[in-house]
Amino acid sequence: MKSTKFTVKIALFLFLGAFLLSLGLNGALFLKAKQYYWELNGTRLDPLGLSFYPPNGVVDEKEEGVITAVFFGDSRAAQWPTPVEIDGYRFINRGIGSQTSVQVAARFQQHIVPLKPDVIIVQMCINDLKTIPLFPQKEEAITRNCLANIDQVLAEAEEIGATVILTTVFPVGDVPLERRLVWSPKTGEAVTAVNQQI
Repeated sequence: MKSTKFTVKIALFLFLGAFLLSLGLNGALFLKAKQYYWELNGTRLDPLGLSFYPPNGVVDEKEEGVITAVFFGDSRAAQWPTPVEIDGYRFINRGIGSQTSVQVAARFQQHIVPLKPDVIIVQMCINDLKTIPLFPQKEEAITRNCLANIDQVLAEAEEIGATVILTTVFPVGDVPLERRLVWSPKTGEAVTAVNQQI
């Protein structure tokens, strides 16, 4: 009899633990789904993220002896810290998280040209390449589009007389747990392939 009561208590304890764990994981999943839903609909309202940066910072006249350098691209560009003040340099950041290369290239005229930059530091393409596991049949097209969008940014920078420092696509770091179910080594291979052509 004691053995049966003990077994029932253990079973109830395990059930309660599993229930609470399930509740916590479902809550986390709900919050993540809500975040993605919010981002998706925000992107529908402003596909290029043009409202992300207010129109301040527009340069009417280039300041004599001051070099304007702009960080441009996706979240990796956005995360670059602005260097401490250096005499003769003005640093501006125009990186936007989660943007694909087509979004980055399409906002060049609105986010870069008005700043009249001398130097543009570009980091883009990781958000395209990380979709390859979701769309494996489009792998070549995704890679080709990344390179075409890089070429577009380079051409537009040349038109305004800016020097471009094009970084290679930084290798992928640790993949978060929630992405591992849809992750593939193909992403890293695509990063290498794009970097070889940059």
